[in-house]
Amino acid sequence: MYLEGVIVAADHEQEWLLKWWWKHYRSCNSHPVTFFDLGMSKSARLWCEKRGEVLSLAFPDSWMREVSPSQVESWKTTYPEPILHKRKAWFAKPFALLNSPYSRTLWIDLDCEVRRSIAPLFPYAIDKNGDGFSVVLLEFEGKHYQNSGVLSARRHSPVTAMWAKNAREKNHLYQGDDDLLVDTIRENHFRIPFFPMTYNHLTLLPGSEKAAIRHFAGPTGKWDLLKEVRRD
Repeated sequence: MYLEGVIVAADHEQEWLLKWWWKHYRSCNSHPVTFFDLGMSKSARLWCEKRGEVLSLAFPDSWMREVSPSQVESWKTTYPEPILHKRKAWFAKPFALLNSPYSRTLWIDLDCEVRRSIAPLFPYAIDKNGDGFSVVLLEFEGKHYQNSGVLSARRHSPVTAMWAKNAREKNHLYQGDDDLLVDTIRENHFRIPFFPMTYNHLTLLPGSEKAAIRHFAGPTGKWDLLKEVRRD
């Protein structure tokens, strides 16, 4: 088992980001990367196998609980694109963490442009004042929330275990993994040492041009990211 490493995940809808993500990550980092296969194409998996370990992570369709029509309509106000088919991959995140081959794991979403060393993030996973789990604390429209696009966690963190448990039992109540993580942390009074926003700076917020990791989150971010990928 490696002491420190990075994990990412992709299914057939997200695999178009792999080469772009890898190019930027490898330009400034050398930590090993484990790729979780959530349903990639054969060619994408072979590409990943040349660059790191690949682990399969699959769930039966019945694992995702039925969402009420009223809930679906309410989610459209914040995420206008159809998302029901995307949520299975989103909620796989805590299970990928549980299966990480590293003692200290850094998860990075594929829509994150890594621009500097990620080494400073690993110590947050073992902060003596925390519960083995760290994310960024963002402020948006006067509210604070955690975003899981980049996170640092130690093996057997109680935060990861409870996040996974809630993902199994309550996925029908949440739009995505971020919302569920926020409630999991709040309801269980977990101690979270937050890392600086520069390591997960959403592009919809000012100042991302100078960030260590730019996160192209949400539908608007994906459109901007598509332009970036085409330029590369």
